[in-house]
Amino acid sequence: MTAEHFSQKKYTKPSHILFLTALILIFSVGAQLVPETSLASAPAGDDKPHAVPLKIITKTDEGTPLNYPSQVLYEPSANEIYVLTGGDSRIVVYDADYFPLISVGKGRGLMASRGVYLSPDGQKFYIMQGQFDGMPARLTIMNAAFLPDKEFFLDVERKAKNFSPSRMAIGKNGEIYLLADGKPDVLVIDNEGNFLRWFPEYKRKRSSRYKDVKKRKTTLIDIKIDSKGRIFLLSEETSHIYIYGPDEDFLFRFGNKGGSSGKTSRPRCLALDEKRQLIYVTDYMRHTVVAYDFEGNFRFEFGGRGWGPGWFNYPNSITVDEQGNVIVSELFNHRMQVLKIVIPGEMIVASEEPIDQQQQTEPTDSVYSESFSTLFDHVFKEPENITE
Repeated sequence: MTAEHFSQKKYTKPSHILFLTALILIFSVGAQLVPETSLASAPAGDDKPHAVPLKIITKTDEGTPLNYPSQVLYEPSANEIYVLTGGDSRIVVYDADYFPLISVGKGRGLMASRGVYLSPDGQKFYIMQGQFDGMPARLTIMNAAFLPDKEFFLDVERKAKNFSPSRMAIGKNGEIYLLADGKPDVLVIDNEGNFLRWFPEYKRKRSSRYKDVKKRKTTLIDIKIDSKGRIFLLSEETSHIYIYGPDEDFLFRFGNKGGSSGKTSRPRCLALDEKRQLIYVTDYMRHTVVAYDFEGNFRFEFGGRGWGPGWFNYPNSITVDEQGNVIVSELFNHRMQVLKIVIPGEMIVASEEPIDQQQQTEPTDSVYSESFSTLFDHVFKEPENITE
């Protein structure tokens, strides 16, 4: 058999023709594989709570991609959105129309930003910075013009020497609560940076031999404090949300770990909607947002892994604006999504028109469902264990 004959025979095999034909058909109908009844794209007349995509944000103020957004916050007094990028540790500010206004970074001394917190009046910005160039972790406080006001080094106590916080909240009495990813203790300082205590206070229990042993501590990943001073702690390890009163007395916990509806596999962030009395939790591994009420009851969830509007690819942060819209950052889609939450029977006015699925500009590919993406898992799959 000649080389020419072999080459012709190789490229006319029926199996190859069938494979190429199937591949073309799959790509051409990929958008039709998205389930029309999913919460991510449910019609407005659905009788169940659902999310309607309003806006997709993919660019910074410099026109560059929004690389690895690690945290998103909403500032109500100016109706602005703040996002911390994981790629270069910059803070990008967007206006009410989601237009990028400004960004700050190394030029303002933000060399190793790990988290951001906004004061309720929008006049102060707290930037949590990790250890850098031989310096310990520190908390940098800036005014509304992004000019440094105060800075505290956080090696205020022996146990805090390797403590690099990424989440923060301010209690009713003005005390500052700082949380580091994967640590079980929250560092509490006053507004001058003085050490006050560690929180929560873990009780001791007796072993079977009646010896006092320390109860195993649960690692934490996020903290929020509501207008009543209640403290909400989220654990990625247990998938529990622990609620404490304003006086730090434990009230109750809820949430279950798992991969099915109503459970979370790897929760990363929580947001409080006090108007609706809802708690939203991003699930990094299930690519969903799960909603509970303030009593801990599961209400609904939305999302699923995908690349189009209403779908998520490793969501890691969430916040709620004044209209009750949720804003979700996605680590590997390199974007933020603004979604209107529709709950039948409520009179909520949308601030934006829903995204037209046929006219979307970001991303330009078809809308892929989870079942479709698994067909090309060897191409699109991201690493399972990613540290920011």
